[in-house]
Amino acid sequence: MRNGNSLGPRCAPIFIKISAFIMIGLICSQAAAAPPQGKERSEIALLKEEVAGLQKQMRGYNALRREVARLRNRRDRARRDREEQKELSVLIAHLSSSIKNDAKHDDGYTAGYDDGFYLQSPHQSNKLVINGELQFRYMYTHSEGFSSPGPTDSPSAGDTNGFSFRRARLTFSGNVISRHLLYNIQGDFAGDSSNNGNFQLNNLWMAWQLNSMIGFRLGAFAVPFSKVQWWENEYAFDFQETPEELVPFDPDHSLGISAFGDLINNKIGYEVMLNDGSQANETGYSSAINGAQDNRLGIYGRVQWAAAGHETDFLNEPDYQYRRHFIWMLGAAFGYESQNATSTAFPSPQNTLLAQGLSAGSPSAFLAPIAFTGNLYRATADWSAKYRGLSLNSAVYFQQFNDTLPPGPTNTFQVQTGAESTYQIGYFVQAGYFIVPRRWQLTARVGQIVSSGPKHMDIYSVGLNYYLLGYHASILSDITYVPDAGYTDPQTGTFLNSRDIIYKMQFQLLF
Repeated sequence: MRNGNSLGPRCAPIFIKISAFIMIGLICSQAAAAPPQGKERSEIALLKEEVAGLQKQMRGYNALRREVARLRNRRDRARRDREEQKELSVLIAHLSSSIKNDAKHDDGYTAGYDDGFYLQSPHQSNKLVINGELQFRYMYTHSEGFSSPGPTDSPSAGDTNGFSFRRARLTFSGNVISRHLLYNIQGDFAGDSSNNGNFQLNNLWMAWQLNSMIGFRLGAFAVPFSKVQWWENEYAFDFQETPEELVPFDPDHSLGISAFGDLINNKIGYEVMLNDGSQANETGYSSAINGAQDNRLGIYGRVQWAAAGHETDFLNEPDYQYRRHFIWMLGAAFGYESQNATSTAFPSPQNTLLAQGLSAGSPSAFLAPIAFTGNLYRATADWSAKYRGLSLNSAVYFQQFNDTLPPGPTNTFQVQTGAESTYQIGYFVQAGYFIVPRRWQLTARVGQIVSSGPKHMDIYSVGLNYYLLGYHASILSDITYVPDAGYTDPQTGTFLNSRDIIYKMQFQLLF
């Protein structure tokens, strides 16, 4: 009995606790099962929306992380490629430098072609350039002699025609020891005195060019008078020949010394020459100037200004480059020389200065060339322009002959001209246009030679040219009409005191 009574008080608290837990669970379950009311429902909806937004942002953030990782990989690959390319460039440069050094160590010279075949040392202190010019021509001339009486009239010349090599030139040029020490040797297998195959000298000079503004040239070369002499080439004309109007005024080549340069680089150029007079070295042989001594003195000077463009733009007449901006150049020159052509002249008579194209008073006719004794004064001005396939060239020439011999029957000049002094003026206007750019070119030229006598020489020319490979290979053709020729010239096809119709076709090759 004692044990049973003692059990009751100890178990009562446990049952009370269990009952309390059961009651709390029932209340909570009922509270959970009951739907939210009013404000509670709104807050839950907002929480759900915020959770959904956060989940969406999390997905975007993950996508952004993946894109950033992809871009980083791409950047890393590009950086690695650049580093590899840089390393490869450095390696190539090193190999190239090694090859060049090895080549210099072996022989030090390079060869190739750049508007001429060349051979040069590493620093170009020694250089040789070889150029060639071939001109193969057919010429037909119909001449009718004038019937007026007189000792200088030519008979009817009739028709002449034939093939010839107008020029067959080789030029060796460059520098030696230094870039400032220049040389030029030009010979012609088809010159005036070399149709027998002799190698006739045309240019033979050396020069020391201190800088672009001043240089000195010694030897035999073209006299700086007309623009033709400045070119020192005859392959890039609108016509096959130098203008017929220039022939009586042309000093051609001579022996002497000159100062040359550009006052403004490639814009204003000049050259002043002291020489042995007109055509004193036309053939290159010492016999052409009667030995090494000469009793003449000549001084010539030329200046030219490329106002729009550059001097080098006018190294040729045609606008083959089809320039899209109008360019033009103005040139001027002067000349003085004296000559003693008498039989008593020391060391011998000088006679390369010939007065031709002069007019006699009675009977009215052009005179045969006269070996002039006295003083000669010359001047010229020329203008050139190019624009979109159009080339324009014009020039005027003037010369004054002052005879120094005493009057008398032995004074040929005064006897034939009837005066102690006389003048000549020549001029021409010329145009060329590419009707097909860089292929077909039309040309035209008109000019006149006037002297103090009663007669004058008119010249009219038209031509058509085709360029196969630019200036390197071309075909030129033209026809010239001269109603009254003032001189005889086998190159232009004119006959003294004759009405001439001259047709020429020429194939030319330049390398």
